[in-house]
Amino acid sequence: MSVLNALLLCAGKGERLQPLTTLWPKPSLPFLGMPLVRHALAAVAGVGAQNVGMNVSHLSALMEEIGRGEANQLGLDLLVSREVSPCGTAGGVRGLAKLLRAADATVVMNGDTIFTGSLEPAVAAQRRTNAAATMLLLPLPQRGHFNSVEVDADGYVRRIAGLGAPCGGLSSWHFAGIHVLSEAVLDFIPRDAACDLNHDVYPAMIAAGHRIAACIAPSPAGYWSDVGTPRRYLAAQADFLEATALPLERANPFMHLEESEGRVFCHSTARIASSATIVGPVLLAAGATVGDGARVGPRVAIGCGASVGP
Repeated sequence: MSVLNALLLCAGKGERLQPLTTLWPKPSLPFLGMPLVRHALAAVAGVGAQNVGMNVSHLSALMEEIGRGEANQLGLDLLVSREVSPCGTAGGVRGLAKLLRAADATVVMNGDTIFTGSLEPAVAAQRRTNAAATMLLLPLPQRGHFNSVEVDADGYVRRIAGLGAPCGGLSSWHFAGIHVLSEAVLDFIPRDAACDLNHDVYPAMIAAGHRIAACIAPSPAGYWSDVGTPRRYLAAQADFLEATALPLERANPFMHLEESEGRVFCHSTARIASSATIVGPVLLAAGATVGDGARVGPRVAIGCGASVGP
C-alpha cells in the first residue's frame, strides 16, 4: 500500500523579514488573521499526507506551539524535530528521516511558503518515474531574482542555480520550494554537517547518476509566494484581499467572516464605531476594533485583538 508523508521546514530565521522575525518565527507570522504555516499544512493535508513532521530551531518553543495548534485544527498529528542550531534544508530532512523511511513518497515543503495549487501532480510524478526525488517547478517569475532549475527534454533536472555539468537544450524554471523525496536522498545527507538539498545534495546525486525529476505545475498553477521580504509579505495579503489569489479551502482566511459590500470581511466579534469609515478590501479579524472617526482601508487587515483608535 502506498504511504505518503510530509515534512514542513520551519527552522529558518527569516532574516529578510526582520524585525518581524525577531519576535515571530517566519512560518508563524500573522497572515490575514491566521499563521502563515496554515497554508503549508492545508496543502499537505489536501494531498492526503498520513504523517506530518516539522523541524524547528529559531524561537523553537513558539514555532512548535503554533504548529501543533494549527495541525490540530486540521486533524493532523505532528512530529516535531528540534534543532539546536540551524542544519539547512537537508539537515531538517535528516532530523525526520523516519518519516521518509516509513513512506514510498514524502512531500517536503517550506513552512513559510504559500502555494494554492495541487501537490498531487508532483506526488504522481515521483511515483511514476521512481526518481530519487521530484521538484515542483513553476515558470520563472517576472519580478524578483530567483535561481533557476534547468531541465532536460526528458523531464529531469540537470542543473540547479548554476550547479551541475553544462549541457545544451535545457529549459529554465522556478522552484516552488516543494519536493517529493524517496528514501534514497538520505544516503547523500551527511550526519553532522549543515547542508542544503538544492545546493549540496541534489548536485551530488545527479553527479552520481541518480535522477531528480521535474514536475512542471499544470496551468493554471495556482498562486505562489515565498513571502520572503516585507514587500512580498504585504503584496501576498493584498492579493488575497483583492481576490487575485484564491486560497486553499482549509486555509481560507475569509471562511468564518461576514462579507459586506466592497469586500469588507468582518468577524462577528469585531467592533466598528458608527462614525468610522471602512473602504474595502478590508479584513477585521476576531476581536478587532475600529474607533470613532477612524478610516480603515483599502487593502488593510486588522489582526486578532488589534485596535485602531479614534
